[in-house]
Amino acid sequence: MTRSGPSYWAVVEIMGHRERAGLISEVEMFGGKVMMIERPMSGGYIEREFYGLGAVFSWTIVSREVAIGHYTNRDTNRMDEYEPTAVAVGFEDKGGMF
Repeated sequence: MTRSGPSYWAVVEIMGHRERAGLISEVEMFGGKVMMIERPMSGGYIEREFYGLGAVFSWTIVSREVAIGHYTNRDTNRMDEYEPTAVAVGFEDKGGMF
């Protein structure tokens, strides 16, 4: 992974459906350019996410404080933390694959 160019604090919309805030950089991976978002997490940890530039709907450059506050000011019951309890019924493995 090679960083190219400067890094910015930003709020990024992915495919118009998900919002991420953090330090964004352009990096080269697997022979192509992708956007790396370093998201500040609790306890001083950083979570890194990578997106192809075609998946990025928009981004807004913000201050570090705004990017970090993006998560602390939101509802902690986020959709990506949802764990379904329903189980699919009626599935038969007739082909012996599962």
